[in-house]
Amino acid sequence: MQFNPPKQHRSLGCFGCGETDHWKNKCLLVCTPCRINGCEETRELKTSKRVGYEGDRYLWCNECEDTQWFTKAKKLKETPKSCTTCLPMQ
Repeated sequence: MQFNPPKQHRSLGCFGCGETDHWKNKCLLVCTPCRINGCEETRELKTSKRVGYEGDRYLWCNECEDTQWFTKAKKLKETPKSCTTCLPMQ
């Protein structure tokens, strides 16, 4: 009997935005700054459970409750602030 080692999982790219040129820990969209003037928080990537929008992703600020659909943010490619909760320390 021949033993075949298990195949390693290979990702096609970022689990955050879906692009293939980086990993989630380097994603420019996972931890974006809040768009509201005066708010210093970063936004989290969440998945909608709302009827009609199930599975759609959006960015949410826990401080001021600003939301933005992920598809729109992806088009704008906002530059992230330093975020210790979303990105590993370097």
